[in-house]
Amino acid sequence: MESVVLKGLALGLSTGAYCLGACVPVALPYLVSKGDSIRVSGRAVVELAAGRLVTYLLLGAGAALFGAQIQGSSVGRALVAGAMIGLAGLMFFFAVTRNFPESHACERIARWSVVRRFPFVAGLLMGVNLCPPILLCVTAIAALQSVALGLLMAACFFIGSAVFLLPLVFAGLLGRSETLKGIASVATLFCGLWFMVKGVSLLIGG
Repeated sequence: MESVVLKGLALGLSTGAYCLGACVPVALPYLVSKGDSIRVSGRAVVELAAGRLVTYLLLGAGAALFGAQIQGSSVGRALVAGAMIGLAGLMFFFAVTRNFPESHACERIARWSVVRRFPFVAGLLMGVNLCPPILLCVTAIAALQSVALGLLMAACFFIGSAVFLLPLVFAGLLGRSETLKGIASVATLFCGLWFMVKGVSLLIGG
């Protein structure tokens, strides 16, 4: 069990640049445009982390149950592509409601549960973005052939990778500038379009 814990933590810590590359384009614009205090940003980061944890645990259980069958399959690629497209749609809807708050249509969209729970839903979808460390973790879990150990390794992987989310707690302080808030709202839209293109490309390429 000790080796499972250490391997999960090590793989989580190895996410580094991959985690920043996947999380920052999604979380930073949201935190700047939405929050203006460490408390607000901290709550959003906790929700984001919770969403990722749920996805990692599901991946861990799936890898333990189905093993190598889920690795590199067309279904796996479609799942990742679908998550990216879903994340793009979420970012697009959030950006529209922030940039056009006077619109009645945008006001109705802002009340959607999925938009109101942006950090948690975004965390769920970002967790499906299979970077090399996650793929290594899934491979290691598949070799364990134990759901309990698979969940343990996935949880340790999450703990290791969550370290890189901590600096985002302070991102809300940037939101005190109305100029930066406006830039962040627009940036959310363009980041969403980037995820959409990436997801569609993966879907077509698969």
